[in-house]
Amino acid sequence: MNSNHSEHDNNSHKSNDTEDSIKSTPAPPASLNVNPSTHHTIRSTYTESTIQAAYTLLRLYTQMAQELCNTLAASYPEQSTIAKLPYLPDCTSFEALFDLMDEQEYDTDPDLFYKNENWFIFPHGEHCLFVSSSGISIEVHIYDYRWIDAGFFNNFVKSISQATSHPYSELAQKLITAIAPADFQSFCTLLKYLSAQGKLLQHDVVNFSLA
Repeated sequence: MNSNHSEHDNNSHKSNDTEDSIKSTPAPPASLNVNPSTHHTIRSTYTESTIQAAYTLLRLYTQMAQELCNTLAASYPEQSTIAKLPYLPDCTSFEALFDLMDEQEYDTDPDLFYKNENWFIFPHGEHCLFVSSSGISIEVHIYDYRWIDAGFFNNFVKSISQATSHPYSELAQKLITAIAPADFQSFCTLLKYLSAQGKLLQHDVVNFSLA
């Protein structure tokens, strides 16, 4: 038998063994082939606590993204076209909201008050950046708030870690320490790993959402 084929079979067998070990033990594998088409291999030393911290903050990001958009829509005057948009708790797209904002129906955007602090909004293209008075930063994909860009999540976690009064500040600090250097590549690798574990869906190179 061709030696290259033998090596490939052995590697495939090892990969299957690795996936089985993930299901039976809390410790993640040393490596996992996430996308065979690109031959991109993720190497990790993630502990279960690191995985849980990341997933908790991803859920927080998703929740805040939706609530901020809903709060923004509700902040406009009752007689406005924006206020009459049919937003529901399970709404995923806020495209109509930002389209109307782009038409400059009002000279200034309304004050946005959410989670006991003021927020500033910076709509641009397909995204809107929300920044709180305490420095928390969350950037939302307006066509589907559930999409989480790895770079945006990076900024979000770091801003939460620096907001020492925030209830998730310590958790964010621990995650940053665990995946040091906690740069864009670190977060992208982490999200790809979680996607491979079935916790996230990967939509493109950098965008993910909760599974």
